[in-house]
Amino acid sequence: MLRSYAGLQHTLCAHAESLRDTGTPHLPPARLIEVYRHFADRAPGLESAIESAAAELARYGRLSVEHNDLYPGHVFRTTAAVFDWGDALITHPFLSVRTFRDPQRSAYFDAWRELTTVTDREIELAERLAPLTTLHSWLTIDTAPGRPGERFAPFVTEMLDLLRANFA
Repeated sequence: MLRSYAGLQHTLCAHAESLRDTGTPHLPPARLIEVYRHFADRAPGLESAIESAAAELARYGRLSVEHNDLYPGHVFRTTAAVFDWGDALITHPFLSVRTFRDPQRSAYFDAWRELTTVTDREIELAERLAPLTTLHSWLTIDTAPGRPGERFAPFVTEMLDLLRANFA
């Protein structure tokens, strides 16, 4: 399934601007810092490193649809079609890499490498920045104690911990 997903993303790179007309949130690498700033008080001191990594990732020039919540539970068993695109973004396509584990991760990047040049550095940058696309979904959900989104607070904390570790 990830090989097909990579192919879809690659094809849609040529249509990234058109995808904006669908209302899909646009979060190119240069705007990832905006997500960080929302959570900066909970993971201070990363702004410069995030801006630098995002600027470097942006130089690869890839923008496509990114599911932003891709895991086996969002894939139909019989057709391998992906569903639940509610958290999707237009961003660098590799920013979902945090959810992929080998051998799926290898299959995903092998498929990309069959279509175009992909460097290990580009993958590394995407891995470091990936928690920010996940956190984008949580910008409007109040996870404070006593609030409706409180039950999701551990997940947000996990993403912030991962972000800190990625830039340690």
